[in-house]
Amino acid sequence: MRRVTETTGCPAPTPALPDHYPHATAFSVVTVGSGNPWPSLERAAACTLVQFRGRYVLVDAGNGAANSMLRGAHGEFPCRDIAAVCFTHFHQDHSTDYFDIVTNRWLTGGGPLTLVGPPRVGALHAFLTDFYRDDLAYRWMREAERGLTGAGMFTDVQVREVAGPDSFELAGLQVTTAELTHTMYDVGYRFEAAGRSVVVSGDTSLDERLVELARGADVLVMDGDERWPGELGHAAPRPEALSPEYRPQGRYGGDFTVRAHCGIEEIADMVARAGVKHLVLTHLRPGPVDEDAVRAVYVAAGFGGRVSFARDGLEIDV
Repeated sequence: MRRVTETTGCPAPTPALPDHYPHATAFSVVTVGSGNPWPSLERAAACTLVQFRGRYVLVDAGNGAANSMLRGAHGEFPCRDIAAVCFTHFHQDHSTDYFDIVTNRWLTGGGPLTLVGPPRVGALHAFLTDFYRDDLAYRWMREAERGLTGAGMFTDVQVREVAGPDSFELAGLQVTTAELTHTMYDVGYRFEAAGRSVVVSGDTSLDERLVELARGADVLVMDGDERWPGELGHAAPRPEALSPEYRPQGRYGGDFTVRAHCGIEEIADMVARAGVKHLVLTHLRPGPVDEDAVRAVYVAAGFGGRVSFARDGLEIDV
């Protein structure tokens, strides 16, 4: 991850790889991947890293996120320091690099892992470890002499399935969750410590539950969906276009009757009412963003906080 500070806009110097990735403050958030599902060499897909006192919670792990972690100004990010992985939802652009990252973490001595997400998050990990069992066994065999165990891959993986509102402690952070509105079952996360707070929305359309989850947040990393001013998020799909066997099944499957994302004006209304201090728009389309035009929408909505546009490796101090 290329660490770019909001204060200087310049990369930090490049020393030898440290034992731990350095940070300017004890609490920060990094947009490891800032893009949307469209393939892009400039933006990895959705991935956000919450850092508190040198421990990390990874939220989502879309395509390109693993490589984005190799581009840090201080060298390769030490995946072993990830204490937990949280999923907002299971669209591919939020999940396909998960196993690359968690395998790197395991092989470099990460130890026990906490895995959090909507129902079936444990099934995802179980499927991947079963499917790649022979490959993992081969790598384990090669590293066994230096003391590698199954912890964090085959054993010592604590799974917490989240369905709607929940509250728990994770890596020194107090975590609060809320179900949000998306075409896939989606959970938003609020992380709090030392009197400060970071909210990560995942993908969502207009939802009053996000207003409450983000109330007074110091930083909200929000699905900006690439919409320009005046555009709404994608229209709701038509489930009847699919034969029944392909339609989502069950309470925690997809909901193809809702819009997938917000328009800029809808986001502006929500964050203004929530009193967010610093909005970081992520999940952006490839190419330039008309930042002045977008900021003008927030001003018009009465939002008095700061607006930033995510890029891969951007670190925001909380």
